[in-house]
Formats: sequence, structure tokens, C-alpha cells
Amino acid sequence: MNGKREKPIKRALYSPSLLCNNDCIVCGIYSEKQEEFIQPDFEKIASDIKKMRENGITHFWISGGEPTINKDILRILRLTKSLGFSEVIIFTNGRALSDAKFLDVMIKSGADRFHIALQSHNPQIHDYLTRRSGSFNETIQGIENVVKEKSRLKRVTVAHVMNIENIGFLTDFAQLIVSLKIDCQIAYPFFSSPSQYEFLPRYSDLKESLHEAIKILLRGGLKISVETVPPCFLIGFERYYADYHRKQHKMILEGYRSICGEAVKEEYIQLIGSTFKTHPQKCKLCFYQPACSGVFSQYIETFGEDEFEPVIRK
Repeated sequence: MNGKREKPIKRALYSPSLLCNNDCIVCGIYSEKQEEFIQPDFEKIASDIKKMRENGITHFWISGGEPTINKDILRILRLTKSLGFSEVIIFTNGRALSDAKFLDVMIKSGADRFHIALQSHNPQIHDYLTRRSGSFNETIQGIENVVKEKSRLKRVTVAHVMNIENIGFLTDFAQLIVSLKIDCQIAYPFFSSPSQYEFLPRYSDLKESLHEAIKILLRGGLKISVETVPPCFLIGFERYYADYHRKQHKMILEGYRSICGEAVKEEYIQLIGSTFKTHPQKCKLCFYQPACSGVFSQYIETFGEDEFEPVIRK
């Protein structure tokens, strides 16, 4: 180490549209009017992407909705490749990647990382949460196809969002991920609709099984990260708390999100932290407070603050 702080990486999280071939009950962009989502013209999308590159964005994250069903996804990828982004990552449910030929074309067009959402180890639970019959089998096939292409990619990961339907099976899920040989991100959910709050689990109810799942993943030789579970519930596994590492590197996000095809963009530049998060009052005394980004406000609204106790280190 030379003692110098690394220059922050400028990343963009971009949603060309919010169209999706799943309709997940636990989606953070949940909408009961998904049929109203439309896709902006490619010219508008291309203009946004070029602007971000001109503004110094080097790492480009393509999200949704589901980006792989965007009619212009290959044009988008070829554009990002021509503009010279250092990294292009696709956030996806993986269903379209069950077509190995389509995956091959996506990689050739410029995708070099895939982050694939998997709701459960169990087909019935997964399909219930996505509200799409057969989605589990397609996603698993997509993951298997991507893993086969690891040598052509910078990294592949699975994303698992915990909720009341799947927290009882975290160790089973971990065993599946080990068998698939893919790195894993486990996250606590953020919901955009109060109607989803019934799916929020308590940290105290998931803590033990989460710790066991982490052990299984580590024994399997996988890289892991845990999102939005505060370090006070990760004692012994604090090093896998994602926001700590982001704070250390002062990760900068710059992002644009098109909603329903309107000329509406939510533009933000932020260090780690969120207007959706808060710290319970007692957390001011906690040893981990400087590294902790807090918990979602909706968690406190739903369950209160009784579970939280500051960690005191002498």
C-alpha cells in the first residue's frame, strides 16, 4: 500500500425500460400496472448512454425491469462496447440466458458480467414469487450456461433477496449455489409498495440460518457479499458486509432511470448511504456505526427498533 486513497470508480445504474417477463411479488420496482410500461426509442437510450460516458462513467450497469427482453439490448451492448466502458454488467433474471446462442451473442456484443436473480432453491417457491410458471427451470439453465462461459467473462454472480417465503431455506439455497459454482450476493429486500411489507422478515428470524448459509458458501470456495443486513446481525461475518467495502473505496454511483418511457430521469450522484435508510437512535453508540449504512426506514416502520442493540468494543 502506498498510503494514497484510490480514485473512486464512477458507475452508472441504467434501466432502458421497466418491462419484465417476471412479475415478482418481492420486486423493488413493483408495479400493479406493469402492462403500462413502454420502452423508449433506441435514440433516446443511446443519447443517455453517450452522455454518461462523456461524464466519465467507466462501469456501466444495465438493469430493468428485465434488460434481456429489451428489443434493442444487442444494439445497447454494441454501443457500450464502442464507447469503451471498462465494465458492462447485466442485472437479469436469467431466463433469456437459457438460450445459449443468445448468451453467446450478448457476450460478443459487449456484456462482460452477469448478476442473476434467483428467488429460491425450490421451483415452487421461486415460481410463486416470480408469478411465472417455469421461470425457475429457465433461470437455472441460464445460470448453468453463464457459468460455462466464465472464461469469457469478468465475473458471474447470483443475487438472492431474502423474504418471508424463503428465509427458512437459506441453507438449502446455499447448497444449490455451491453445486452451481457461482459467487453469491444475499440481500435484505427494499419494497416500493406497502402491500409488499407482509413479505419483510425480521433480522432476528433470519440471523441463524443466514450465518449457516454463509458458512456453506465459504466452505464451497465461493465469494460472497451480504447486502442491507447491518453488521450487528453479522457478528463473525462482518467482513462480508457489502457497504463496509463500498465505504472504504468511497464508491460513487451516478445513475439515470427512465420510468414508463417518459422523459423522466432520476439522476443522482451519491456516496454509500441512502435517503431510504436510517439508524436507530441507540446505534450512535455502536462500534460498527461508522461502517454501517443503516437499515431501511420501512423496516423500522414495520418492526420498530427493539431488535437493535449497539455493539460495544473496548
